[in-house]
Amino acid sequence: MPEKKKHKKSKHPGQSGPNQVTGILDITRSGMGFVIVEGSDKDIMVRPSDIRSALHGDTVTVMIRSDFSRGNRRQGEVIDVVKRKQTEFPGHLQFSENFAFFIADSDKPMPDIFIPPDKYNNATAEDKVIVRIVEWQKNKKPVGETRVILP
Repeated sequence: MPEKKKHKKSKHPGQSGPNQVTGILDITRSGMGFVIVEGSDKDIMVRPSDIRSALHGDTVTVMIRSDFSRGNRRQGEVIDVVKRKQTEFPGHLQFSENFAFFIADSDKPMPDIFIPPDKYNNATAEDKVIVRIVEWQKNKKPVGETRVILP
């Protein structure tokens, strides 16, 4: 009977593949991101243009593009959102003629969320609302729906 192969545990927690790591994305007010990897004392810097569809607090996989050994910070780009920390956000709607954008009440940068007219759910520009992201296609704005109108 053939022996079962034993799988070794990775020496590096959060390692996803060659030059890839998985960790928690921390986005600063300026929009710069830093991925914190469990078991590593060095984070990975992610420029705003390389954050893609990830949001603050998401678990993401990052492709490391440069790994400096002279004390400089590693840099990378988000290649996958493994798990969303949050899908519903408080804020308000900004209306145009045929659509609205949701503007989040957050000190962390995040994209405007497109709200089609059939997803307003009777919200007005004066209302504070909770919006949920329902779709986010590559290279497009996220699409959402109004879930709750707050008092």
